[in-house]
Amino acid sequence: MGGGGRCQPAVLDQPVAGTIWAANLDGSSPHVLLAGQNNPAGVAVGGIPGPLLYWANTDGGSNGTINSANRDGTSSSAIVTGQNAPAGVAVGSASLYWANPKGGTVNQANLDGSNPHALFANQDAPFAVAVGP
Repeated sequence: MGGGGRCQPAVLDQPVAGTIWAANLDGSSPHVLLAGQNNPAGVAVGGIPGPLLYWANTDGGSNGTINSANRDGTSSSAIVTGQNAPAGVAVGSASLYWANPKGGTVNQANLDGSNPHALFANQDAPFAVAVGP
């Protein structure tokens, strides 16, 4: 994966809430990658060029966001806004996917966050998504 043996970051809500952590592939050297997040829920790495880090910030209501940053945590920004408690981010070769449990949707957008739309509506609290080969 490059990056000095670091693995894909994992979302942890302990010991510090609102943070996204990273660690080496063997789990050693855990450290805060991004702090001050609003209830992060789901992290994925992917995209070309990149790869970039993507995650959902859920505020428990309709002000949730889908975010991106460089893998080292720099240049973070909200790329999709107005989501209803988003969670479970996945990255495909050209698209992002996430669930809105409170909105009952599974969504898709371009990797830059443009053209967000529901793929499936009226779902019963979807929470996670996955992208296969």
